[in-house]
Amino acid sequence: MDSARSLNETQIFNNASQAWNNDFFLRSLTPEPKPMSDALAKKIAESFGSVEIFKREFTTNALGLFGSGWTWLVEDKEGRLVLLNTYNAGSPHHRRRMQREDETSTDHDFAAQAQNPYSGASKYSAPAKLMANNSYVPILCVSMWEHAYMTDYGITNEGRKKYLGNFFESVDWSAVEGRVFRVGGF
Repeated sequence: MDSARSLNETQIFNNASQAWNNDFFLRSLTPEPKPMSDALAKKIAESFGSVEIFKREFTTNALGLFGSGWTWLVEDKEGRLVLLNTYNAGSPHHRRRMQREDETSTDHDFAAQAQNPYSGASKYSAPAKLMANNSYVPILCVSMWEHAYMTDYGITNEGRKKYLGNFFESVDWSAVEGRVFRVGGF
């Protein structure tokens, strides 16, 4: 994380962040998925209303990424689950290196932006004020880098939707639940 603060060490940060993001993403997948536990479904429903709404909003956020990046489910210090997009080698661990699309935003109305069907934002997206606290714990992420989906799904939004649908069919929900338990979310 120290390299995240130094412009001279940007390459170190970017490569380390990409390695960590990819490892976290791959550790969230399994070839033999099992259903989500009732406890995790309840935790998700507390933040999103239902598991179905969570999956829809996660997918909306991921499809809203223009270019390469990551869509994250993170837990804030109050135990709420929120969605976060990072761009390129962005990290949910360090505010200055989230590489958000608009770093000048400090108080954004995500609920209003979520009404715009072209924004890719969701009312469940993390507001900039909350992001400034640097208090997120990653729970789940998906790679929206082109090399993750282009060969099998193409570049259309329909192909990306299919990629995301298959992602949800391959999530290791016990690994996700273990991350929530670790931070005291239950």
